[in-house]
Amino acid sequence: PKDVVLEVIVVDNDPERSAESLVRQYENTREITFQYFSQPIKNISLTRNVAVQNTTGTHILFIDDDEVACPDWVARLLKALKEYDADGVFGPSVPFFDNTAPEWIRKGVRLFVDTIPVTPTGTEAGLTWTCNCLVKASLLRGIEGPFDPAYGLTGGEDGDLFERLKRRGARFIYCNEAPAFEYWPSGRTRVSYLVRRSLMGGSFHTRMTIAASRRKMRVRLFLLLKAIFFGLTSLALVVIAFPSKVWRTYWEMKVASNTGRFLAVFGRYYQAYK
Repeated sequence: PKDVVLEVIVVDNDPERSAESLVRQYENTREITFQYFSQPIKNISLTRNVAVQNTTGTHILFIDDDEVACPDWVARLLKALKEYDADGVFGPSVPFFDNTAPEWIRKGVRLFVDTIPVTPTGTEAGLTWTCNCLVKASLLRGIEGPFDPAYGLTGGEDGDLFERLKRRGARFIYCNEAPAFEYWPSGRTRVSYLVRRSLMGGSFHTRMTIAASRRKMRVRLFLLLKAIFFGLTSLALVVIAFPSKVWRTYWEMKVASNTGRFLAVFGRYYQAYK
């Protein structure tokens, strides 16, 4: 939009500062400026915090380094924020593949990712993420961190932050018209990658649920029983769905998710960033 000035902040988490030369190629204009920062400690929360702490605008956008936003990305997110009087807007993050990707993952992509909303634009965001979102800067500047370094190696730092903001009264919605497209190389088109992704998801969701609860022992017991029941059920469905690669993979992911839940009940968390 003509009345919007953008500042692009790139935080390099590589100690060798490998992104610096690339960012320096871009020149500032009246409409857009570029800033480069280095955060060498392996911790995604600390890296995100450097980005937030150096923003000066009224709103903060997040996008991952392996994504491409749609052409009107900023305008569409801002429009949805104002139209629905929300504090934050989350757009879809849609995987795209090269020609080597197997057909089964193309067919089942909406089953394999949880960053594609299934509800209309304007509906309350249940799941949240930083791969495609716009939030009011005042929300993040009013909370310590704001991302918790305890989630810096396990992932889930974004879900944890937005859940804390929800408990403070923040209202988040989806905007299906503002997608970002995430490239999945061949390494991500394998069952093993999807299983690890689900293991991480089950782990940090359980961790956040326990952390937010007042009766932690009761919640731990409930989540333990839930993980065992749904884990065994999912395992049975893997066998039933075996002829279909799409559905077999889906239920294998559910087994992994419940395994992550089971381990998290006992304080063992899957580390996504090793």
